[in-house]
Amino acid sequence: MSERLFPDGLGSLCLCWKIMRLDGVVLGFTSHDQAIVRDGLTYEPNAGMTPSAIQTSASFEADSMAIDGFLESSRISEEDLRLGRWDGATLRVFACDWRRPERPDIFLMEGRIGDVRRIGLGSGGQFQMELLAPVALLARRRVLGVSPTCRAELGDLVCGVDMAGRSVELDLVAHGPFLLRAAGPIENGSRYVLGRLRVLSGRLTGLEGRVASVEGAEIAITADFDLAAGEPLRVRLWEGCDKTLATCSGRFANAASFDGEPHLPGNDALVRYGVG
Repeated sequence: MSERLFPDGLGSLCLCWKIMRLDGVVLGFTSHDQAIVRDGLTYEPNAGMTPSAIQTSASFEADSMAIDGFLESSRISEEDLRLGRWDGATLRVFACDWRRPERPDIFLMEGRIGDVRRIGLGSGGQFQMELLAPVALLARRRVLGVSPTCRAELGDLVCGVDMAGRSVELDLVAHGPFLLRAAGPIENGSRYVLGRLRVLSGRLTGLEGRVASVEGAEIAITADFDLAAGEPLRVRLWEGCDKTLATCSGRFANAASFDGEPHLPGNDALVRYGVG
């Protein structure tokens, strides 16, 4: 394979990794000392990023790899790592000919970024990313327990509620830790309680939090975005759901898709009535 793909020898071989974050940002890095453009994406040279040995198998054992690196790229910031922007991203690792990057590549591994750890302090700090192959997700056992509330998320495939028209964009005039303020009272603000909030502008674009409460123009959220004073901010709010059968039926007319057991007696059923 190497003779066919790399007729000039393995001296023209370099590693590339393509990272696709959940917020839509796509980044490329390479072990080569110069940038490589492939399929319209620029792979930035980053000698500080070092992939570990790739362990693969033909069985159902999970493939694994770790990537160590320094915070030396302008596209990898300590703030992004702290805010979790890399968590759950998809990463593809391959080898290509740096002399002719348009040639077919040699696929090595693809998976999702698992644990991202910060190592060291200051500008010389390091990070470590864990890459999990798709088969590793099968090893994660999901135990479904009975619940009086719905297990689905509003608008997902299980729920099926159409979220079109169930969101609103707002410009914020003030914000602090866990508290945001819109320019005016939010119409039907109670509908957005327990819903999602996504930042649409500024350095925190793409970050999401959960709405805890809405009172007039004030929005309490469950995440501290560490916003700078006076920083302009535009956000989108999606309608929320308290996951009860009454809300599912009354507000969304979606009781047929309710994913829970609202009428199943709980642990307190035995003490509701006196023993005769």
